[in-house]
Amino acid sequence: MIDRAARDQLASLVRRFGIGNITNREFEAGVPASADRAISAVEDYVWCFYDDFLKHRMTGDWALSYGIRRDFARTVLFLKTDQEFSRPSRAPRITTVAARWIAWATAGLWHPSIDNRQKPGDQRVWPFYSREDYQRALKQRHYLSGRIPAHS
Repeated sequence: MIDRAARDQLASLVRRFGIGNITNREFEAGVPASADRAISAVEDYVWCFYDDFLKHRMTGDWALSYGIRRDFARTVLFLKTDQEFSRPSRAPRITTVAARWIAWATAGLWHPSIDNRQKPGDQRVWPFYSREDYQRALKQRHYLSGRIPAHS
């Protein structure tokens, strides 16, 4: 199920949060409720990059590295597609809470959303399932493909 409105809203939040325009609290408050599995998966992914206990922007010491910014851009691209999120369902809520506690206790060194051992698909292009899905999306989205469309 694709929830276009929720995906567009989350894409904007991920982009604005990743470049430091909004705080982690604003990001959390803006995440829409949706049955689209991509929404909760992306929310869990982004959670790995900020502190639950402090209100902050992704600037200064919190600024994302070049590689992570590229990952955020790929996530935004995915949210702008109509591709189903093809990864396994996330764990039940109680397990998610426990997993977040473990991630906190291990200073973020382990979190199920970054554990590649049990996930099918090409992890280098997450949240896309395959490199082909990612390449197809790049060709369809001019603002991330490196091409500028000709104006009539």
